[in-house]
Amino acid sequence: MGQDLSCILFRPDDAGLHEKRPTVIVSHGLGGSQKSPHVQGCVQAATDAGLYAVTFNLRGAPYTDEMTPDNMFNDVDCATQAVADNPKVDPFNIFMMGVSYTAYGALMNGAKQGGKSPVKAFLGASIVVDPLDAMMFKVMLNPICVRRWQKKGYQQVDIEGNHCNLPFAIHEHFSDARNDIVKEAAKISQPVLLIHGTKDRLAPLSQVEKLAQALPNGRLHVIKGAGHDMAGAELIEAKDVSLAEIQRLIGDPDRAAYDSKRRGLEKRPQVA
Repeated sequence: MGQDLSCILFRPDDAGLHEKRPTVIVSHGLGGSQKSPHVQGCVQAATDAGLYAVTFNLRGAPYTDEMTPDNMFNDVDCATQAVADNPKVDPFNIFMMGVSYTAYGALMNGAKQGGKSPVKAFLGASIVVDPLDAMMFKVMLNPICVRRWQKKGYQQVDIEGNHCNLPFAIHEHFSDARNDIVKEAAKISQPVLLIHGTKDRLAPLSQVEKLAQALPNGRLHVIKGAGHDMAGAELIEAKDVSLAEIQRLIGDPDRAAYDSKRRGLEKRPQVA
């Protein structure tokens, strides 16, 4: 904890200065880009619906050696706690919307918290279930990214040897059995909505189906013909489905259960 993150809170025009409202936390990809079309679209949809939206970038973004899975989990945790502690946020209605790698990071963080996260529900679009497999595919599919990393001083990627010397130490971390989201899924008690395309080559639908089955309270919405980077009508459908799920879940939970979660959070250091 104590990590400085770039977080932006977006408020609807009609929100009062001290009015508490449900809040959606949104982050996209291993770079956690606040500028991605998916993030900006979700922010617009949330604020149009009268909700607050928070975006954040992961430390080291984009693509430096600080971008390890452990750092990603911690950054998601820091952003979530910062939102929960914000007096403008309705603490009973906090939702986490992750896209691609950050969807994986958000769910892994939820599993590691063991039910103590203040997040009421998780939503994951184009989730990367097997980051190591996905990154190998991306490297082989797009040699341009390899040349970009080489210019930053990183060594040649050895595809034939099944080794990627990538700037975020992907093998040492993503290959750790403790970071297998399918095996850890049973620890996530909150509702989880996964939104995935049938033509996602970076993260095959079959992997997401296994994850949905492993989640105690998971649901999968499939968008026919959508790839990993949703756009146009596919992106609109993903936003509409996400917003409908959030609006369905909004409401006050049992206060005793919420206070129990907060007691677990308060034992950890506060975000600086």
